[in-house]
Amino acid sequence: MSQSVDEDAQSGAEASITDSGMVAAQAATDNDPTSNPSAPRLNPRSCVTCRRRKVRCNKENPCANCIRAGIECVFPGPGRAPRKPRKPPDAELLARLRRLEGVVHSLGAQVDENGIVSPTAAGSTDIRARFGDVQPSDSPASDRSESKRQSIDKHLGRLVISEDRSRYVNNAFWTGMSDEIAEMRDLLDPSSTDDEDEILSPETDRQSNHQAFLFGYSSVMQDLRELHPTPSQIFILWEVFKENVDPVVRILHRPTARTILMNAASSIDRVSKPAEALLFAIYFGAVVSLTPEQCQQLLDEDKQSLIKKYRFATEQALARADFLNSSSLMCLQALSFFLIFVRHCDDSRLVWALGGLAMHLAQSLGIHRDGTHFGLNPFDTEMRRRLWWQISLLDNRAAEDHGVDPSFSHEFYDTQVPANLNDDDIYPGMKFWPAERVGATEMTFCLIRYEISAFSRRFSFSAPGPGTKQVPDLSLEEKERLIDECHRRLEEKYLRHCDMNTPIYWVAATVARLILAKMWLMVHHPRAYSNNNEPSPMPPEIRDRVFITSVEVIEFSHLLEKNENTAKWGWLFRTYMQWQSVAFALSEICVRPPGPDVDRAWRAVESVYGQRMMNSKYQKGMLWKPLRHLMARAKARRAEQQAQSNQVPQKQEIIFADMANPTPMERFVQDYSVSAANANAMEAFDPTSEQPYNNTGLGLDPRVPESFHAATGSTTRESSHAIMQDDPSGAGVNWTPEHMAIGSNDILDFGWSPSVGDFTVRSEPFQRYFVTIQENWF
Repeated sequence: MSQSVDEDAQSGAEASITDSGMVAAQAATDNDPTSNPSAPRLNPRSCVTCRRRKVRCNKENPCANCIRAGIECVFPGPGRAPRKPRKPPDAELLARLRRLEGVVHSLGAQVDENGIVSPTAAGSTDIRARFGDVQPSDSPASDRSESKRQSIDKHLGRLVISEDRSRYVNNAFWTGMSDEIAEMRDLLDPSSTDDEDEILSPETDRQSNHQAFLFGYSSVMQDLRELHPTPSQIFILWEVFKENVDPVVRILHRPTARTILMNAASSIDRVSKPAEALLFAIYFGAVVSLTPEQCQQLLDEDKQSLIKKYRFATEQALARADFLNSSSLMCLQALSFFLIFVRHCDDSRLVWALGGLAMHLAQSLGIHRDGTHFGLNPFDTEMRRRLWWQISLLDNRAAEDHGVDPSFSHEFYDTQVPANLNDDDIYPGMKFWPAERVGATEMTFCLIRYEISAFSRRFSFSAPGPGTKQVPDLSLEEKERLIDECHRRLEEKYLRHCDMNTPIYWVAATVARLILAKMWLMVHHPRAYSNNNEPSPMPPEIRDRVFITSVEVIEFSHLLEKNENTAKWGWLFRTYMQWQSVAFALSEICVRPPGPDVDRAWRAVESVYGQRMMNSKYQKGMLWKPLRHLMARAKARRAEQQAQSNQVPQKQEIIFADMANPTPMERFVQDYSVSAANANAMEAFDPTSEQPYNNTGLGLDPRVPESFHAATGSTTRESSHAIMQDDPSGAGVNWTPEHMAIGSNDILDFGWSPSVGDFTVRSEPFQRYFVTIQENWF
């Protein structure tokens, strides 16, 4: 009986269990989304990618975010994620939190009810002492050490670098706070990294990128692939860039840039967005440096069409690279190149406005601070120096175009000028500085410009408000002495090592003298001879010297643009307008009696003024309006004089009157007028000359025994012929005698013709040069 009862109980229990299982199974089936074919299958947890990016996941498989991003969608396994074991309170973390709270409270105590910081409390305690990293000490040695450290922090700030990217902060509070927060983050989550993807999704990227508004077109939906040149055109544009741009604008490291171009030629997908912007800037600059005939023959396209194409592509590539928020050095390099080339083909106001933006971006990357202060390797330090000094040159020129002071003084930065090294002397990742070269290098031309730019910034910058004595406040004699010292330093450091047979070194010497002569003109401005800031009569002998120097500056600047020997860099020289020289020459034409000196000045002014007036893009600077009025007055005066004389004036050379005990600067100014080069410069502006300028450079016959050395201002009685060797400076390739004979229809001839000094070498045609180099590439 009992056995029967037990069996019945067991069978009932089994039935109950079975019924319960069926009910549970039925409930699970009702709740399972897979049981309803029409309902989407939802995962209980977010996918791995959305969880890592901290964005909302729709939990479909695959989710919408992963579909838009084009990546694999992976969900975590079933079951609940294991909970992390509770950790006991971290004493060190709590201590740091308390110190941070103390800092906040102390800062709050220094601010009154009107939000003004108490001056006595603002600098009373160092931020690191508040954090507890520095213990107060009464010893004098400790005080001196602490004072020195605070000074370093104040002037250098903090630079954070990761590969090509950098960020700079120079506020002591924020650098110290950043250290504390970074250390606490490491304590809280040691596994966290800073290399998380900053882009939430392609859709978010498109919606948040508004940087193309600067250029008037949104590029986020624009495919830039079709704007890239073909691989063969990439090679041509790179060679043009190396020949026409790189020798005078030294921002890149050629071997590194060549690697980027080779990657682009093989597959554009292998190029990052900052690198793409840099590539388009290189293409843009190469086209700007070519003549219309060369563009047609090399690239089979119109120059203006190519300029529009690559300018647009550079603008859109910069926007796509998020250049306003980017911490990439390559992005800033691309922007700097863009501004340099836009200055050639657009109004200067855009360069002035965006140049200020480039300066602020450079400051955010810490480029205005020398890399040696932060322990950067030599290569990175050198590249940052090159970039900063080109931005400084841009600022100087834009400020001059608008008649204002530069944006910053020499106290704003401590970045040293680049080292006197060739590109082959440095490479990425190098640990030790190579020995700096003595003599001329690939950097010589740019180093001369940088040195004079720094001197000019100190010379002309006048800080507002009362303060210490500025250079503009010095006497005429003191200013002349400074200019003479700068001239002698350049001669000793650079120019005496330059071989005037090499085109770029002759250009360097000429540009150095032109800029120093222009500063000399600024010193002897008519207002410099008045005590009440009103113009007063200049001494007659000074007035004559200023007039002649102004004319010579105009003449030589024109020769740099037009001479065959410097034609490949003429695109850069055409961006320089000699405002002071032209203005003074025009004002003197209005008041001087007719004569050879006035005729010469008029030819010089017309040569540069007429060329720019024919192109409206050069007329948008702030100084053009008063210059046009001055030109109209001079034309009227010129017409009146010619009507009275009713004859064509004869060409004569002007020579300075002998002066007793001339100063070094006077001798420097005389270098131009007593030279054979000056006589030929006059012929360049004489339409009746038997040797037209456009056909023979400066009109200097190589058989004439006398020649001029631009580095010393002296003359010799014997002309020499140099053979230019293939070298990294771009001075030329190993010409042979058969290369001397070039047909008159060879449009792409970059040959050197007889010119100033011992410069009597003719070069290989440009096409033949490309054929030679192409074998090394393909």
